[in-house]
Amino acid sequence: MEETQRDHLTWGLLEEEREEEKHEKVDMSKYYFGGAVEMAVVKCAIELGMADAIANHGRPMTLLELHQP
Repeated sequence: MEETQRDHLTWGLLEEEREEEKHEKVDMSKYYFGGAVEMAVVKCAIELGMADAIANHGRPMTLLELHQP
């Protein structure tokens, strides 16, 4: 096997390991926080009255329209 092919395979394996490590970190943080982030997002949406704003608008709206007072 040529050196460049060996290097390419080595880099490919390292990249796969990095990707796997990223996924493991995401899984760990989801387990650790246990949905707390999602609940915080829902709580903020309720406190900001986003559901009422969308319902009163009468049709689908963009984020820009939702942002405008």
